[in-house]
Amino acid sequence: MTGQCYDFAVVGGGLVGATIARGLARQGLKVVVLDEGDVAYRASRGNFALVWVQSKGLNMPAYANWTRRSVLLWPSYAEALEAETGIDVSLEQEGGFHLALSEAEMERTVSLARRINAQPGVTPYTYSVLDGDEIRRRLPGAGPEIVGGTYSPMDGHLNALRLFRATHKAMLVAGVWLTSRREKGAEGDQLDWRLGARLLATSTVGLVGFLVIVQYFGISGRDAMLPRSRRVSAR
Repeated sequence: MTGQCYDFAVVGGGLVGATIARGLARQGLKVVVLDEGDVAYRASRGNFALVWVQSKGLNMPAYANWTRRSVLLWPSYAEALEAETGIDVSLEQEGGFHLALSEAEMERTVSLARRINAQPGVTPYTYSVLDGDEIRRRLPGAGPEIVGGTYSPMDGHLNALRLFRATHKAMLVAGVWLTSRREKGAEGDQLDWRLGARLLATSTVGLVGFLVIVQYFGISGRDAMLPRSRRVSAR
């Protein structure tokens, strides 16, 4: 990698960083991803992997619409990942329930859905309000303490670990150069790509050319931030 020039350097190889890198590379750009490696505390692997519209975007109409569009695009994206990598991310969009355990919680849940959909410029997502009996009819394991909830047929989930693996493989197929803390530098020293941004800024690894740096750290990357004048943040 010494002496190479790249159009983009993406610092952080989690789901978002890897997805950005894949997208850039598929547009014909030369991309390197600086990642901490498997020792990283990845939010990409520590989540429920929900594909979910309910409760998203209150006071943020653009985010509400973005979430809705994302949910609708997931089937084609999952198919594309499988075509590129052979990995099925196990996407299921059979609907999801937002359950309430008290009348007050039920009122807040219904109010939230109505307020999100009523925002100017928002394309409403589909949902229905269910009482406790209907919840128990649809979910036989639900207990008597559930007073009701909302249901959206748009919601679902996938396999987080399969998605992470597929995303990494897809960016490599697209031609992205991935390097992690396991890789040796020009002098044989062990590099720690948690500090990848600092190493890149000082060119200590011989990465002499780049146009834009995209930073997307997960849980523990705040200390590796470049000076604001030297970076483009994806946060």
